[in-house]
Amino acid sequence: MLSLREIDGILVDVQMPVMDGWTMLERLHQRHSDIPIIVMSAGAPGKIAPKAREYGAKGYLPKPFNFSHLQTTCGRVFGEAKAYLMPHAQTI
Repeated sequence: MLSLREIDGILVDVQMPVMDGWTMLERLHQRHSDIPIIVMSAGAPGKIAPKAREYGAKGYLPKPFNFSHLQTTCGRVFGEAKAYLMPHAQTI
């Protein structure tokens, strides 16, 4: 998918089925280091955020988070003039 289209960024959860977030981050960092990544997790921020930075993530969202926090973090990491900054916007 990443080779087929240009994307603004990726939001990755640490715990996912099939492939965990750390493996995904490692692969993304190796192959697509130019794409900004935000990691989200319910884990301890003091441990998760530094590890996420080591894997190339540009942002971190501790769970639970609200829409405002998501919007602010995405705007900071992905850029302010993006469609996701509008509530209920859909980007495909």
